Amino acid sequence: MARAALFEGENGGNSGAWNNAANWSNGLPTASTVTTFSTLPGDAPVSITVNPGDTAYHLNFANTGSRSYTFSGSALTFTANTGGITPRILTPNASGAAAITFNNDIFLTHATPTTSGTLAIGGSLASTSQFSTLTFNGNTLTDAAVEGNGGRSVSINSHANSTIIFNGRSEATHTTFAGAGEVIANNISAFGNEAVQKTTSSTLSLRNDLTITGATNSYSWMAGNSVTSIRISETAPNSDDRVLTMEKRIAGRLSISRALVP
Repeated sequence: MARAALFEGENGGNSGAWNNAANWSNGLPTASTVTTFSTLPGDAPVSITVNPGDTAYHLNFANTGSRSYTFSGSALTFTANTGGITPRILTPNASGAAAITFNNDIFLTHATPTTSGTLAIGGSLASTSQFSTLTFNGNTLTDAAVEGNGGRSVSINSHANSTIIFNGRSEATHTTFAGAGEVIANNISAFGNEAVQKTTSSTLSLRNDLTITGATNSYSWMAGNSVTSIRISETAPNSDDRVLTMEKRIAGRLSISRALVP
């Protein structure tokens, strides 16, 4: 975690390219940089264009104002490293951060490909990981399918007032939920190729059919002895039914409810 970098935008504005060093106070982010988005430059929306090869480690959205962030362009690469160094998208705030949207893909890899790696969404404490909305319109891609490579996991830990939306597909080999926020699945492959684990009071809302493949000799859904809650989120009365497919065994108890959302 070598340094912090603050996006300042091109020509004094709030938009620009990720790979333009002039947009950052301490040079371009790297695979070991904590990239902090703070109180500058004002509350105007920020748009960042990602180009091929752009990398990130920690994206720290530290502002508490009304400024939103939108990422677009090429996939942004997050690289895990040995020694428990986990890339992360987080906010340290208990009072919330404005809307954050990734219109581009996310790519997760590891500096040592044969080693498993995790992308963490949210902080280590759910009480201070409040996203207003965090939306992934692109896909969560990995290199886990390459023979000999380790697993690639996504771990979510969010505040009760947070909403995290997955509109794209995921190639993660393991997805875990913690905290008490709402996670919305709007793609049949939103949670990856293998195991899914949910052990807390967070809510999973289905706005599309969802398939959980399940790992070999593992569970589709691992909930321990807790109640696992799934909410069928309808955007209009009498919306189409949702199909939840779990292709392996289920552990724990499963509770399904239905709710109309705005």
